[in-house]
Amino acid sequence: MFPYGWAIIQRRHNEERQRAARRIAHRHIRDHSNPFDVPAEVFTKLYRLSKRTAHFLVECLHQNLNRQRQHGIPVHIKVLASLHFFGHGGYQTTVGQGQYLGLSQPSVSKCLQEVADAIITVLLKGMVLFPETEEERAENKQRFLQIAGFPSVLGLIDCSQISIVRPKDTALVPARLFFNRKGFYSLNCQFVCNAKMEIIHFNATFPGSIHDAAVWQGSSLSQLLETNYVNGVSAGEWLLGDSGYAQLPWLMTPYADADENTPEARYNLAHTKMRVLIEKCFGVMKTRFRCIHKHRTLHYDPVKASKICNSSCSCSP
Repeated sequence: MFPYGWAIIQRRHNEERQRAARRIAHRHIRDHSNPFDVPAEVFTKLYRLSKRTAHFLVECLHQNLNRQRQHGIPVHIKVLASLHFFGHGGYQTTVGQGQYLGLSQPSVSKCLQEVADAIITVLLKGMVLFPETEEERAENKQRFLQIAGFPSVLGLIDCSQISIVRPKDTALVPARLFFNRKGFYSLNCQFVCNAKMEIIHFNATFPGSIHDAAVWQGSSLSQLLETNYVNGVSAGEWLLGDSGYAQLPWLMTPYADADENTPEARYNLAHTKMRVLIEKCFGVMKTRFRCIHKHRTLHYDPVKASKICNSSCSCSP
C-alpha cells in the first residue's frame, strides 16, 4: 500500500513541477517578448488597431492599469490581450494561447475585466463626445449638409442588438427581458454617429426586449437635447432616426407613405441617403471588433457584456 501511495504522491509532485515550469516559461515569454515587434500588418490583424493607436491606448491606461506586483502582467500585455478578444470575439482560451502573449485563460479573463473598467473610467467620457460647443455643432451640420443637402443634422441614431448568453433570473431583472423579438438574448445598444462615421454617443445598458424608442426615451442624450431645445441652445438642430422613433423637434423621422415627386418624398430620399452612414458605421465597427458581431455571442452576464460593448466601441477609431 505504501509504495502505491508514494507513487501517487511522486506523480503529483512531478505534475506540479511541470505546471510550475510552464508558468515560468509563459511568464518569461510574456515579460521578455514585445508584441509590438511584429510586422505592422500582422499587428493590425491580431489587435485590430495600428501600432500607433495601440501605443496611445496603452499610454492612456498605464496609470490605471500599472502592475502592483513584481511579476504582474505588463500593462501593454493586458491591453493587447483585451484588444485581441474585442477583435476576434473568440473564447478567452484562444486569446491567451496566442504566441505573442503567453497568458492563461484566467489571466485573460482578469485582464479583460481590468481593461474594460479602465477604458470606461479613463477614455469613455473623453473620447466619445456628443458635440456640445457651437463650433462642434456647426462642423457636424456642415459635413452632413454636404452629403445630401439635409440641414441642421447633429447625428444619426439607431440601435443594434448585441448577442449575449441567457442571463440568470433575478428578482429585479428576469432573463426574459433580454430575449428580443428576433429570438435571442441580447443588449439593445443605442448608437449615434457623425458624418465621418465616428461614434459620438452610445448606451449599452438596456435589455434586448426594450424597443428602440424606449431606449431613446431613457437615455441621457434624449434628456440633453430636450433641455437644450427648451432653453433655446440647439433649437432647429436634430438627429435623424428611422420610423421606429417618434417625431420630435430634435429627432427627425421619415414620412409614412409619401407620394412620389412630392416634397415629402424628396425629404425621405435625403433622409435615407443620410442614414446609410450609420449602417456603414455598424458594419465597420462590428468587422473591426467581432466580439459584438451578429454571429458572435458574449458569454458574460449583462453587466460585464455591457462593459465589453462600451470599451470596444470606445476603441473604435
